[in-house]
Amino acid sequence: MMIKAAIIEDEQNCSEYLSLLLSKNFEDIEIIGIADSIETGLVLLERETPDLVFLDIMLSNNNAFELLRNFNEIKFEIIFTTAHDEFALKALKVSALDYLLKPIDPKELAVAVEKYKKKHNNPFDFSRQLSVLFDRYVNQNDRPTKIALPTMQGYEIINTEDLIYCEADGGYTKFHLKENQVKLVSKNIKIYEDLLSVSNFFRIHQSFLININHIVKYIKGDASQVIMSNGVSLNVSKLKKDEIKNIIKNFAS
Repeated sequence: MMIKAAIIEDEQNCSEYLSLLLSKNFEDIEIIGIADSIETGLVLLERETPDLVFLDIMLSNNNAFELLRNFNEIKFEIIFTTAHDEFALKALKVSALDYLLKPIDPKELAVAVEKYKKKHNNPFDFSRQLSVLFDRYVNQNDRPTKIALPTMQGYEIINTEDLIYCEADGGYTKFHLKENQVKLVSKNIKIYEDLLSVSNFFRIHQSFLININHIVKYIKGDASQVIMSNGVSLNVSKLKKDEIKNIIKNFAS
């Protein structure tokens, strides 16, 4: 079955290169159109019915959401493209949406297309993931209020305020939430430390990344501990004792 793809990219050399890579390497992808602005992109998406859209997150002086907000329902999958914009990258990682860095690497493109094919066979509504990206990128929200967690069925969106702490479990991460909920994610805790460090989360131990808002007690001593809002005691490493004490003092002041 042919996959109908559209490219929306304001840099001609980038759109031509991506088009060339797709035509050369994927016999089952048909490029149905290329647009270079929000206006021409809207015309293209309304005229055609693409399965997959490669969408630059920044189009001239506007972002991709100026285009997407014209649709009540998004019936196509999106692979975002972006330059080395640190803020955009963090927003995309928090939302767990697929993206490609420019200049596009053929191997990374192949991985993204393969992921799309797997998702296409098991469709799910990714509008909530887009809302996470909107909150972080469009609203320039430095502190993400939501994060997308990959599951077997797709993704689950959780509010960061409901996240009490993360626990390393080998190459996996356990998310301990309110109401004794636990979510297991097949990603390393370091990834979430990088994403959540601006949102009152702190790595107190090799195994624990905690939400400062959920600390109810700090127990000092040789074996320092924090008591979290769910009643769980977590060890604080010796290297992090002074830092966590200062954070708690500043947080309480």
